[in-house]
Amino acid sequence: TAAAALRIQAFADRDALVPGEDFSVRVRVRRREDVPGEFARATLALPVGWMVTKDENDSSGDIQLTVAVPAGAKTPHSSADWMLPFPPPLVHARVHVVIGGYGADIEAPVVAERASSTEVTVAPLRLVPAVTLALDPSQFVVVEAQPPSELELLARVHSYLSAAAKVTVGLDLPTGWPATPAQTLEFAGPGDRLVRFHVKLPEKVPAGNYALRAWASRDGEK
Repeated sequence: TAAAALRIQAFADRDALVPGEDFSVRVRVRRREDVPGEFARATLALPVGWMVTKDENDSSGDIQLTVAVPAGAKTPHSSADWMLPFPPPLVHARVHVVIGGYGADIEAPVVAERASSTEVTVAPLRLVPAVTLALDPSQFVVVEAQPPSELELLARVHSYLSAAAKVTVGLDLPTGWPATPAQTLEFAGPGDRLVRFHVKLPEKVPAGNYALRAWASRDGEK
């Protein structure tokens, strides 16, 4: 394979994969044509349950594949994970070669490129939830002579979904703590949104720990 200068490049259209969605991969295979041997068409090595739904060549000779990630997909794990400095790639591009009577599978990890005006970042593929959120700020309240009457909370909501989606965001609060009602956000695709909540405190709040939890729901899943 070194003599044949075999080179495999495989790029996905994004690095954050949501269970239940599709993503595409472009595989480019280059080699010296004057080296005798058998070079099979490139395929993908996928986790169990993942499926290639489309396989075609484009005008440049690259292979374009569409992969369906099953709903409920989980990141594969093995007993050797503890010794690895980085998680193993989720997906490999693979070419089976036979040279001089010897056969081997040559692989390259599928990655995604993110380009800006100053740099190109190569990122491994990873499974992510459809929606994540973070509550800001992480704060505590000191009750002095004049306790605060209201708290303001910001929820940063991020959608990894490639398609448009509606996400409802709200708060779970202690009994007797009224707050801004749940709000519905519309996403046209992947992106961030900020939601502002106002929480009124009771007149007397005993010292202690109180949980203010933010939640997001989509299609009935909270």
